[in-house]
Amino acid sequence: MRSLTSALALAPDNAEIMRWMGIAAQNLGDHLGAVDCFERALVALPDDADLHIGSGVALYRLGKEDEGLTHLRRACELALDYA
Repeated sequence: MRSLTSALALAPDNAEIMRWMGIAAQNLGDHLGAVDCFERALVALPDDADLHIGSGVALYRLGKEDEGLTHLRRACELALDYA
């Protein structure tokens, strides 16, 4: 996580760094932090199904089932576009 934080300091608007920080936060059980990272990445990459999945799962784990399901449904819609 420290390396990602350092990378983010050099490129604060980098969506890919935010993606990896979200994954790291989620793996550490920091679902609120994960949502923040995924949502920041989604600003730059709104049609990224993987980001919607990450955000949806994190929101669901925070007890925000409806918001989580909205992201998961969006991920399914986007995935169909690539099938």
